Formats: sequence, C-alpha cells, structure tokens
Amino acid sequence: FEDHLIVNLSQFDSGKEVALSIYNQLGQQVYFKKAKVEPDYRIEIDLPRAIYTLKAKQSNKEYYWKIVR
Repeated sequence: FEDHLIVNLSQFDSGKEVALSIYNQLGQQVYFKKAKVEPDYRIEIDLPRAIYTLKAKQSNKEYYWKIVR
C-alpha cells in the first residue's frame, strides 16, 4: 500500500461499528479508529516499510491480517 489501505470488512455486521488497529513488529499500536462497516473500507495511513498486523474487532468477531509494506 502507498498512503492508504483497502480492507474488506464484509465478514462483519453491516452498518455497525468495527475497531481497526494496526500494530508494528514490536507490538506497538500505530493506528486506531472506530468506523462503520463498509465492504471495502479505506484506511488513510502512510507507514515506513515494514511488516504490520491489522486487527479488526466487532463484538465477539476478531480478524487479523498481515500487512507487508
């Protein structure tokens, strides 16, 4: 990704809120936002080249993605 990231949130309940967090390799949170679920949600962020983990959580649903920048 360049200065943004598109996340498919279709596995979550539409119209409800989801918490999005991005963590660096040290486990430090570098991004957090609560947002309404959209099928393809755009995160505006510009991070240094590294490997990150994206966590999306809504109630009892929690998903993780590995991001390579």
